[in-house]
Amino acid sequence: GRVGILIDGTPFALMIPKLFNESFQSMDDYCYKPYYATFLRWLKYAAFLVALLLPALYVAIALHHPELLNRTLLLILAETAPLSLTTEAIGILLVYEIIREAGLRLPQAVGGAVSIVAGLIVGDAAVSSGLISTPMLTVTAISVIAGFVIPDLNPPISILRLAFVLAGGMGGLFGISLLGAAVLFHICAAQNHGFPLTAPVAPFRKRGMRDILYRADFP
Repeated sequence: GRVGILIDGTPFALMIPKLFNESFQSMDDYCYKPYYATFLRWLKYAAFLVALLLPALYVAIALHHPELLNRTLLLILAETAPLSLTTEAIGILLVYEIIREAGLRLPQAVGGAVSIVAGLIVGDAAVSSGLISTPMLTVTAISVIAGFVIPDLNPPISILRLAFVLAGGMGGLFGISLLGAAVLFHICAAQNHGFPLTAPVAPFRKRGMRDILYRADFP
């Protein structure tokens, strides 16, 4: 059972409780064949992990585990800007958030153009001047684009992405693992209007998994 909330003057309806797995589901999933809907579901899970962890993993590996990188990437890192990789990643992510917010607050006719022009000019100028490295800009861009796949989780992803970058810069893969465990424990313990946020995964319900790991066919 769900509760729908309609507020006068608001063009949206609020449905409670909202579960974590519903951020990876959409109405389009139930218009496709099960195999394609399942593919889209796993694509969203992968995009979530990329959006959340890719910059942090790059920073952690480059600073603390360079043996995991190939020779080409090591040579590129040796010629990077004077800023540390952690500072680079946080700076690029903050600039992106500023550009995104500016695009949202401006009129629709101008906001999209401002975001595109600002991204191209700032990105090209920063790389040309040597302030940031090309691999870092590429990794951050991929992470940001992956976040667009799951817009419902954009606010927590924006904050956690910065936290994971800091954890990776300070503690490497071990720091990312510790923060990931803390976030996972918090999600599993959280509730939404009295319902476990991670249901039906935790607490586990076998029947509910028919629409989590895959989209089962209709009987």
